[in-house]
Amino acid sequence: MTVRSFQQYGFTITLLFLGWFVSSMDRMFINIAIVPIGEELHMDAASLGIVLSIAFAYLIVGNLVSLVMGLFLGKTKKLFAATPYS
Repeated sequence: MTVRSFQQYGFTITLLFLGWFVSSMDRMFINIAIVPIGEELHMDAASLGIVLSIAFAYLIVGNLVSLVMGLFLGKTKKLFAATPYS
């Protein structure tokens, strides 16, 4: 990546990184929060595993939906409509 291209796309790259970082924080926080949730609801390890599996399956489905929307909508402003699904 040349200096000129970074100057042109630096803001976009920064926004993409921040979006990825915020999106990945929820994956980290669910792993931290699952222990107190399990204690409060009196769930065993198997039940917590099912809850985490469902949560991560939902994240995969949401990412696939945003991928398909991005592919069909193309590189337009409509691509941002796919952002909430991921």
